[in-house]
Amino acid sequence: MTTKRKGMGLGLPICRTIVEAHGGRVGARRRPESGALFAVQLPLRAPGDDTVAAGAN
Repeated sequence: MTTKRKGMGLGLPICRTIVEAHGGRVGARRRPESGALFAVQLPLRAPGDDTVAAGAN
């Protein structure tokens, strides 16, 4: 939801670019009640990253 009367519509494309740069995905679907649901999925590690997180055993 937005309170802006005129937006540039750049929010989701910018989010998608950032999320995909980190190996993730952004998804969207219409909610039957009204509005939309957006989901961001990010990997625990970047593809090809074999390092162990700090504190992991």
